[in-house]
Amino acid sequence: MNNNGCPKCGFNNDANANYCVSCGAPLNKEEEKNKEIENENAEVKMEPVVKSKGNFNYLKYLIYACLKPYDNFKLEEENLNDIKNVSILGAIVIGFLTILNLISTMFNAVKVTSIWTGETRWVFENLKNINYIKVIGQNILLYAFIIIGIAGIYYLGSLIIKKNSNFLKLVASIITALIPLVVVISIISPIIGMIYAPLGVITSIIGIIYFLVIIFELVSDLIPIDNKNLKIYFHTACIATFLIVTYIFIYNLLIGIINSGINSLL
Repeated sequence: MNNNGCPKCGFNNDANANYCVSCGAPLNKEEEKNKEIENENAEVKMEPVVKSKGNFNYLKYLIYACLKPYDNFKLEEENLNDIKNVSILGAIVIGFLTILNLISTMFNAVKVTSIWTGETRWVFENLKNINYIKVIGQNILLYAFIIIGIAGIYYLGSLIIKKNSNFLKLVASIITALIPLVVVISIISPIIGMIYAPLGVITSIIGIIYFLVIIFELVSDLIPIDNKNLKIYFHTACIATFLIVTYIFIYNLLIGIINSGINSLL
């Protein structure tokens, strides 16, 4: 009796046949099963590893954001889709920048150098003249504007080119890129600058380039664009738009400060 029936169409084939004469379907069930298992294993290998949400270690993330920003972001991507985690991470970065700027303001206030003799005096009474609330408030608004501004422009850009994007993850990507820039400009560059000033400037420039490259890589994953030319145009337009808006903002701010100073003299 011939038991080599086709599982697909039911046609009885020769006992040694591997494929159905009628419909061409494979008759060797064991071989077909092995192929299915191989295909499933291949699909599993190709799927990206997605980490489930867990406790977010802010200190660890800050450290690894400087060394391996892309891997660090992808590893914690699910946690960075939580508004609480992103808000706290942003507050840490903005708070650190604000404290550094406040220290710099206080240092410049007490250090008085004569333009005629070059003599330096330390006048600690000048600390009373600093409007601390104003300095802290302005810095918080400035750094928040940078983070939200860049993320917002990329988000609007994604809507224009009709690509789906997650605003919260865009904010997280900008914060991630900003972390190494903060470390370079506020810590590494000043230390190197004390040894050789031009080298300190070069270090700051490298930090800015690193910042932009991280943004490019992270945003490219969040807003995938297959056309390479369109991707270049998109990033150029977004960064240029932010720089123009920032320039106008700072220019108007400086003009306002100058006019205020002139009016006070009059």
